[in-house]
Amino acid sequence: ILEKSPDIIEKIRDAYQAKRDLVCKLLKGSKYKLIPSEGTWFQLVDFAAVSGDTDTEFCLKLAKQYGIAAFPMSAYYHDKIKTSAIRICFARNNDTLKKGIERLLEAASGR
Repeated sequence: ILEKSPDIIEKIRDAYQAKRDLVCKLLKGSKYKLIPSEGTWFQLVDFAAVSGDTDTEFCLKLAKQYGIAAFPMSAYYHDKIKTSAIRICFARNNDTLKKGIERLLEAASGR
């Protein structure tokens, strides 16, 4: 594939950059704080201004009440330190991303 399309890496990189930028644009100005991320298809988001829940509790609430999945960052630490950061995947089509961010914003407003 790389021989037939040597610019495929740049195309893939640009596509995922655009998806990350879309997520960041949609969350801009909200209560969520974006944590810079590079070289990944996950955006880290600090929810401390939204909820006092643990990251695991907040992710469970997002799943149960808003139908969206996020990953608690504490799951990635050996000592399970308390964080107010979650990881959201932006490797989805843009319509799905928009709907997911809309629901994440609903969670921030308490609706």
